[in-house]
Amino acid sequence: QRRPSGTEYADVVALLKAGVPFGKLQSLYGPEVVRRAARNFVKADRGPTRGSVAQELLTHSASTKNEAMSDEAFVNALLASLEEDPGDHLMDPLMLVPLRDPVVLSSGYVLDRETALYPDGRPRLHHCPFTRQPLEPRVYPLVFLAAQVKDWRVKQLQRAIQTAQELLQLERTELAMDVFEIAERFLTEVGDTTYLELARRLAELERQTPAARAPDCVAKIYQRLFRVTPEADRPALVLEAVAEFTAKASQAMDAGDADGAGQWLGGPGQWLSEAGVRPLWRVRQAEWRRLELRLAKLRGDEAAVRR
Repeated sequence: QRRPSGTEYADVVALLKAGVPFGKLQSLYGPEVVRRAARNFVKADRGPTRGSVAQELLTHSASTKNEAMSDEAFVNALLASLEEDPGDHLMDPLMLVPLRDPVVLSSGYVLDRETALYPDGRPRLHHCPFTRQPLEPRVYPLVFLAAQVKDWRVKQLQRAIQTAQELLQLERTELAMDVFEIAERFLTEVGDTTYLELARRLAELERQTPAARAPDCVAKIYQRLFRVTPEADRPALVLEAVAEFTAKASQAMDAGDADGAGQWLGGPGQWLSEAGVRPLWRVRQAEWRRLELRLAKLRGDEAAVRR
């Protein structure tokens, strides 16, 4: 078998950066050359395309995925790629952060709306910081660019969920928990009820970890789902959460575990008491108060019992 030259590897990397499909490169250069070049590219490069190349390695075939995930340097690079910035055209050139709501100044330069305007809509700038020319008081939204920014965030979120799934299969729970935090950040930034399915996938994966058995973690998962759930469906979600919290608290009290029951009623209770949440579970609030009374008796808290 002919040994590939260094220039062939360089050519494959250049074509990967250009976005040539993985399968096409394998047909041209052979699977082993492309897999090796792709792994090395992911480990060595810090550009916005390495994340998509890493995803190709994870989804192309089981053998390719297993080979990549057994490489610790690749795994570390994969995690780092989840937090990398997008291409320059999706970055605010002043704040050096990804755009959220891009607008164009009269000078033709693009900034985020929060950078260009005060909260009340007044312009922050009188002159363009890049050209020094006077600016008109109005800015103009860039709908097509906003869609590109959102698409980038969604793809990052999808990659984070996929990465967490692979890590859980390898029983790398601690690394998976780090990825859950990254994914939650993207989910919050996307902030749209149309991505409820992604939020549910994230929740299902997180519930597979030992840490997700803790009351605070379970409550956090429900709060994340609540933020992206359509308003009409929120009562059902909240009642589902209340049913789980009360069942776990009751089980703990049956076992004589007052501290455990207190955790199921305490931390989650703070979220359930919020103004936008409390009206949604009125039908279960009497039951919740009965459990609080039972817990007070179990603890011997006479003052709480009398209240």
